[in-house]
Amino acid sequence: MLDLLIIPTMAVLSAWSGGSLWPSQYLPKNFTMLPEAAFALCCAIPYMMLPGAWATLLLPVALWCYGWHQSSPAPALHWGDLNHYNPDKKSTLKPFVDWLNKLGPDYHPSSVNYCRLYIGVKGFLTTLPVGGLGAIGYPIAYGFKNHTVRELLAGASAGLSAYLFLAIIQWLV
Repeated sequence: MLDLLIIPTMAVLSAWSGGSLWPSQYLPKNFTMLPEAAFALCCAIPYMMLPGAWATLLLPVALWCYGWHQSSPAPALHWGDLNHYNPDKKSTLKPFVDWLNKLGPDYHPSSVNYCRLYIGVKGFLTTLPVGGLGAIGYPIAYGFKNHTVRELLAGASAGLSAYLFLAIIQWLV
């Protein structure tokens, strides 16, 4: 039953990481990455439940989740609102999403569909080691206008992915 706490914990850590809950400005400058690191460790916790040497994946999985969680959502934050669209917004993920976009639907970067694609890829990559449910949860979450709600729901979807992955592990072992 305590396993369910991973969902609200990751929701709060996600909002804290994005600065909408207890902004990182209250942390000393050298510690602003703590919420992101805690989020990534929570995402990797299910790997501790695997028997044998699988637990050695905890650190690589945490680093994977940390890296993609850190990739800026800025190119998608306008959510189709042309008043807030800035074509100069960059992130480490944008070239990959642009490449995927050219392969498929070819949405204009100012459109809400591009934003859904971008944030879906970010959510998928962040939660890939625990099932990838962020591909669905992140676009739903970022459809909300309130920044805090967006980050809480995105984190909750990552937490749900980690929880279900953990439940499957416990069922199989």
